[in-house]
Amino acid sequence: MAISDLAITGSTQGAMAVRRDGRVILAWILLLLVLTAPLPAGSNRPVIWLMLGGGLGLLGVIWFSRRGVLIGSGLRGWFGVIAIAMAQPLWGVAQTLGLSQPVSIDPGATLLAVVRMTANVGFFMLALEAFSRPGLGRRMMPPLFFGVCAHALWGLVALRYLGDAALWGEKLAYLGDATGAFVGRNAYAAYLGMGLVLGTVLLAEVWRGKGLARLGYLLGMVVIMAALISTHSRLGVGLSMAAAALAALLMGAPRSMVGVLAVLALLGLTAFGAPLLERGFAWRGDIAVRWGLYADTLRLIAERPLSGFGLDGFAQAHEMTRSRAQYDAFVLTDAHSSYLESWAEAGLLFGTMPFLAGILVFSRLLRSSFRNRATVVAAISAISLAALHSLFDFAYEIEANLLLLLFIGAIGASDACPRDDARHRISRGTHV
Repeated sequence: MAISDLAITGSTQGAMAVRRDGRVILAWILLLLVLTAPLPAGSNRPVIWLMLGGGLGLLGVIWFSRRGVLIGSGLRGWFGVIAIAMAQPLWGVAQTLGLSQPVSIDPGATLLAVVRMTANVGFFMLALEAFSRPGLGRRMMPPLFFGVCAHALWGLVALRYLGDAALWGEKLAYLGDATGAFVGRNAYAAYLGMGLVLGTVLLAEVWRGKGLARLGYLLGMVVIMAALISTHSRLGVGLSMAAAALAALLMGAPRSMVGVLAVLALLGLTAFGAPLLERGFAWRGDIAVRWGLYADTLRLIAERPLSGFGLDGFAQAHEMTRSRAQYDAFVLTDAHSSYLESWAEAGLLFGTMPFLAGILVFSRLLRSSFRNRATVVAAISAISLAALHSLFDFAYEIEANLLLLLFIGAIGASDACPRDDARHRISRGTHV
């Protein structure tokens, strides 16, 4: 081999090392965004959507304008999913147009929704790019988990020692319930539930060891469980516990670990769960309200099954058609079912596209060699949690929750290689 060949090879390796460092920086920027997103009321504000869209757009331009063989490698195999996910915001643009009048009943709100949804797709693309570096996604999981623990700790402190304080202003609703930096208990419970899944997966990996890692993860789980139960969210607590159990099952967690977590959950329910149990028995009135809301939403879907009323136009459309006799005392701006709301706003075809994109990601995760792989198991469990929660609530429409879900999903998706491909990589001695 010539000396010149060695020099070129060394230069190439050096350039690739720089690009890998670039992916590390990108991953930390996205992680910081995920952990700070809950602070401004869950980032569920139009001004935050605009700032997020502009920031992610600039970050994307900087990243994809770089030259190198690794740029774009994280997106290989995911272009179909990205195209399907972009179908709804593109349809939103079309809804603001029209020959005589716009399809959307609130074009301004629809355009804001387009910005938000496009930014979310861009976030997922950047996360796939960052985690295309082998092992980087797994290294991001511990700081992500402890970041969620910090939000759980704040929620407990604010509720029990600061007079039920809120970061975003005076707390007018959900008094006596832990809400953390969020406005609603269900949204906060959804965020904590994904943290509980992360903790379960990480704890299962180190349970048989004797280091400080096991103690740290266990203490973090205690804090998250206490805050989760203190939300008094029936749906959030129940589904989060079920998702954690699914994660433990897929990880092949030892029985001793499952037993310890079960005891901790029972102790948490005993110490903080009295209001939760009271709400558990007072469900008849809530069911009546939800049934009336769902019936009204189904009528909206039947009225415009193809076009919808416009992205983020549900509140205005619902006020025009609601059955006031059934729940006149309630002011409802969401359908309390992300599926029904999406169909009412975007029509049956384009309203299904985000869920179809999620199904494709989920199926890729299931077809991968996921047993005992923390990243893929965390993604499977988190997506399962979000899919079920979204049947009866809109917590994952809150920007902070969606960003965390996309972050965990991208970590798992980057490691979700098919089983045959996984065996091939192992046989070649490469990272799986």
